Amino acid sequence: MVTTPDVGASVNEWVNVVRRGRLGPTVKLVALTIATYANSDGTKIFPGIARLAVQCEVDYRTARRALAALRSMGLIELVKRGARKLGKSDEYRLILSASLLEHCEIPTPDAES
Repeated sequence: MVTTPDVGASVNEWVNVVRRGRLGPTVKLVALTIATYANSDGTKIFPGIARLAVQCEVDYRTARRALAALRSMGLIELVKRGARKLGKSDEYRLILSASLLEHCEIPTPDAES
């Protein structure tokens, strides 16, 4: 089996995919909030679960589950674990995984019209 590496995504192209995706309201809200923390090339994302929970008005466990869902779908990738004892958050980057369409439905722009 040949695997294609996950491709990093700019914020703009990633948000266009997420907006069309059938992710569920909470996961989509967390995804779009995460995008606001990214550099324009989709890297250096450090929001922290507690911050996401407050900003998305969900509980901590819900924010953590949404992050896990985004990782399993292939929309974000953990770059580096944060030093919890030092109060550092995990670092993520935006990706468009080769297997993304196997994990969620993303209609084409034409199909939305």
